[in-house]
Amino acid sequence: MARKSGKTLGGWLETLGTGHAVARQARHLASLQARLSACLPAPLRGQISVAGERGGDILLAAANGAAGHRARLSARSIAAQLREQGFQVRAIRVVIQPFRDDPAPPRPKRAVLSDEARRSWLELAHSLPDSPLATAVERLVRHHGRPDLEPDAAGNLVRRRG
Repeated sequence: MARKSGKTLGGWLETLGTGHAVARQARHLASLQARLSACLPAPLRGQISVAGERGGDILLAAANGAAGHRARLSARSIAAQLREQGFQVRAIRVVIQPFRDDPAPPRPKRAVLSDEARRSWLELAHSLPDSPLATAVERLVRHHGRPDLEPDAAGNLVRRRG
C-alpha cells in the first residue's frame, strides 16, 4: 500500500516533538517490543508483539493460538526478565490477534471433474426422468465440464467438432 504523504510513522512522530505524549508512548512501546523480542524464545519472536501497556500491565498479541499458549506459559519468566531490564511489569496478558500485515490470500476454488466422473454424472442425468433433479445434474455437468468435450449418443465424452 503506497503512502500518500511519503512520511513514515517515525517521521510523523518526529514532527510531534520529543515531549509529545504520543511520541513518548510510541518510543516506550518500541523499546518494550525490542526488549520483549530479546526475552522470547527464537520461534516466538515473530509471533508475539506488544499490543499495549498501562500501569505495569502489558498486553501481548499472539499471531495464533499456539504462539499465544506458549507466551502464556512463559509469561512469568518474560515478566521477570523485563523487570531486570528496568520495566515496571505487574502482569502480562496475552490475546490472540492474527497480524494483519500478511494475510493469506483466499485460495481459489478448483473443483474439477475428471472425465470418468463427468461421464458418470452424464449417465445419471440421462437415466433420470425429466425433473428438477435431472436439470440440476445436467447443470452441474455443464458447469464442471471441459468445453472441448461433449457427450455422444451413447453418453461417451468425445471431442467437440468445429
